[in-house]
Amino acid sequence: MEYLKENNVYLVRIDRGEDLMSSLSNLAIEEQLQSGSVTGIGALEKIKLGFYHLDTKTYDSKVFEGEYELLSLSGNLSFMENAPFFHLHAQLSGADYSCIGGHLFEATVAVTCEIYLTCNNFAPTRTLDSEVGLNTLSFK
Repeated sequence: MEYLKENNVYLVRIDRGEDLMSSLSNLAIEEQLQSGSVTGIGALEKIKLGFYHLDTKTYDSKVFEGEYELLSLSGNLSFMENAPFFHLHAQLSGADYSCIGGHLFEATVAVTCEIYLTCNNFAPTRTLDSEVGLNTLSFK
């Protein structure tokens, strides 16, 4: 992974074979980032996506092997249990041009991943919202 920084914006390149989530977490730790918004494109493999069911408060998850174009990566950075937490969603396309998407749990970069991370100085955390069953943004 390499990155450039100007003011509060990072342009990040994550390389083939690198783990997307740990690369972003390492950047957040190294640069002492508090919060921010994420957008990106590239290509991924070994992807684990999820879909959340509010009625049962559980995720279904599925692993997608092979290479997929990362059409859109979006999300945010906050902190949970004193560690950086990236809440990301991804839209992907396979070789047949069909699209899949969902909550991104994990992925390995297949070719490259190019990400813009725009950071802020406020420090939201995540706490359990028992009504929805998830750790949601907390501004306290």
